[in-house]
Amino acid sequence: MAKYCEQCGERLEDDAVFCTGCGQRVAINMPIQAPTYTYYNQPVGADYASQDESLGWFNYRGRLNRQRYIFRSLILSIFLIVMSIMLVGGIAFLISAAEQNRGSGGAGMGLIIILLVVAGIIELMLIVESYFLLIKRGHDINLSGWVSVLIQFASGGFFSIVLYFIKGNMGPNQYGEDPLNYPGSL
Repeated sequence: MAKYCEQCGERLEDDAVFCTGCGQRVAINMPIQAPTYTYYNQPVGADYASQDESLGWFNYRGRLNRQRYIFRSLILSIFLIVMSIMLVGGIAFLISAAEQNRGSGGAGMGLIIILLVVAGIIELMLIVESYFLLIKRGHDINLSGWVSVLIQFASGGFFSIVLYFIKGNMGPNQYGEDPLNYPGSL
């Protein structure tokens, strides 16, 4: 039967008097039980997300660290600003063109309506994506998605800015691995 050091768990030769790992004197002619190790399981549950899910844009599962949250928020903000400028400019152009050509005003209004519908769909997609980011960042500080959204509404939208400054939980939590362990994280 194999012997193991009681102090450090190093495997010992059958005739060893001292541990080669820590130098502890070992009992002679008495088998020592192998140490039992407790392996902590990952907190895998219904909300636990893989790295791919966490890094994906179009879902609310997983965790985002501050760096990725700020970067993605800025990308969404820039896209929203550019889209708004294009929408307002396009509507202004169509209205001025309709005023100049009074005969084709109906066609111009149809284009304005189509442009507004398309802009509304894009705007809805941006809002949904911004809430996905908010929920993932809330998961990093161990808040559920519903709590994150409720705090966002109660704070008048300031919670998303506060999340820029709050450090996330170290190590895994119920929503996924620590996002600082993902490739490309600072």
